[in-house]
Amino acid sequence: PQVRHALTFRRSVAKWTDGIETLRKELVYMSKEDISSEDTKEERAMDYLDLVIQRTLLPVLQDEAVNSRACNPHLHFACQTKSGEHMLGQNADKLLDKLEKVGRSSKDSSFSNVIERRKAFGTLKHAYSDGEEYEQETEDNLDSGTSVPLLSPHPGDTKKRHVAKDSGGIGRASALDWGGGVEREEETLYMELAFLRDVMAFEKKDYETGIVLANNDELMKACCLSHSLMMVSCLLERRLRTKNKSWEKKSTGQTRALREAVKTIKEHGVRMAKFVRIDMLLQAALRMAKICKSSTLIAKDAVRLPSSVNDLGEYLTMTSDHLREAGGSIVAAYAFSCLEQYIPHMLKHTVVLVATGGVLPMSANGITLNGIEALDRSGSVLYRDLKGATNFENSCWDDELAAVSFERSASYIAMMELEMPELEEYCRKCWNDFTEEELKVMFRMQAPRRRGDVKKFYNIKDKFEKKLDKFEKKSKR
Repeated sequence: PQVRHALTFRRSVAKWTDGIETLRKELVYMSKEDISSEDTKEERAMDYLDLVIQRTLLPVLQDEAVNSRACNPHLHFACQTKSGEHMLGQNADKLLDKLEKVGRSSKDSSFSNVIERRKAFGTLKHAYSDGEEYEQETEDNLDSGTSVPLLSPHPGDTKKRHVAKDSGGIGRASALDWGGGVEREEETLYMELAFLRDVMAFEKKDYETGIVLANNDELMKACCLSHSLMMVSCLLERRLRTKNKSWEKKSTGQTRALREAVKTIKEHGVRMAKFVRIDMLLQAALRMAKICKSSTLIAKDAVRLPSSVNDLGEYLTMTSDHLREAGGSIVAAYAFSCLEQYIPHMLKHTVVLVATGGVLPMSANGITLNGIEALDRSGSVLYRDLKGATNFENSCWDDELAAVSFERSASYIAMMELEMPELEEYCRKCWNDFTEEELKVMFRMQAPRRRGDVKKFYNIKDKFEKKLDKFEKKSKR
């Protein structure tokens, strides 16, 4: 038999060893024989087989993953290469270093940890884990009081069975937490934006030269490698797991070392999936940054879309096909996840930059009504293109999140064409839909139909705070 058959033998040997151990204990109990002085130095079959897998089989699989030219239809592990090149090409180190640099930005947590709070990340891990592992992690979350959805207890139950609404919270949610909805995703967005200040600095003159992105071939190879590593680690975990969990707790040192090696394989697969997602985000940001500097925003004769909007739509459609072909729909879905939230936020950020000035062409006096209409149409076009690019099996597209995000950006764009009395009335009704800074920008900007007057913003703010104080006093009574 070949060495790769060791995984098949291991499950049978594990069942046989477990049965022998059970029979041995029964014989000892019935015969009342003292086995404390028995020699236990003899090598067990399981120990020998685990050493074979660790020392011989894993290096073979690793070599096939890097150097194989054919694609294994069962493991999806070996990947196509050109001229015997390494899996990630000559720029492998640069690609991985970029992910590490993005993650080093906070004392409390890294960007890599923050993006694990997303629902899409939980979907990714669930897809590449066998059911037992996922169920166990979900049970741990329930015991720790996270915000995983729970069944409502009967009103007649004791208070101990009732879980407090604030017992979990978004801050304590785990990677496989499905709860939270739009509010959770929006809070996670602002946590991620704290690490992306340089990425959102569209107004910088050297913005395009300051971001280094992977080319299409490197992105496809990274996606393929991510899928391959996670798929193989999942298959290895299934082979190593036995039905008798009591035996599993008594695993030897060789078995534990083998499990750690498999875990390392999965961690590298997850790491590459994060890299693909981050690169897709940067690709979108690089194209969205060109909108605020487009001459279409100051056009007076007609409404024309910025060229970068069509460029982004074409790129999303093309890349969606390539990533699914290279690494399957699951990693591709994770790569496109949350773009329905980031793209409208970038569009709203573009409005802020245009309103504050300094990004439009030098000859411009400000954005025109045709330019405002162009921004509004850009949002509609981007929504259509992004939804079309993510319309495939296992997609992480969130209809509710997309509707909320794009509608908010469209409302913010529409505020630029309001007259001052209309803006004041709208601000009173929708005070909580935007931040104070975003509303202040609208009152300060020189729009086509109004002149800026930030004092009116502060008047509205004072009245709103007084009403809020009165309401709080009444509620305390």
